[in-house]
Amino acid sequence: MQHVTGQDHWDIPKGTQNPGETTKETAVRELEEETGLVVKEEDLIEIGWFFYNKFKDLYLYMLKVDSLDVKELKCRSTFIDELKYEVPEADFYEMVNIDEMKDRACRSMHTLLNFKLESEIKTLISRF
Repeated sequence: MQHVTGQDHWDIPKGTQNPGETTKETAVRELEEETGLVVKEEDLIEIGWFFYNKFKDLYLYMLKVDSLDVKELKCRSTFIDELKYEVPEADFYEMVNIDEMKDRACRSMHTLLNFKLESEIKTLISRF
């Protein structure tokens, strides 16, 4: 998970689909922008479409990695904070289990993890 700069909650890499972009292309781009990880579309494992909140839906993918040093991750996507400084969207990363994800996530992500995603993720993980 990635810690959202200036917030109490953590999140997963995600973002808005650009015109003409497939959901996989969006996932690859957002993952690189928010973590620095460069992956191929064929490395992504489809989870599917989910209602997230009244403003957006999510089309989610999972990435299986054999090893990952979270200290090497770096967010290139930025925003202007309340002090008018340009800061990264994410400022810290950790590998966590699904229960820890639920505890750290914002309300919308917690609800999605708790009621929809948890069983799907566990099923997918059991296949590997």
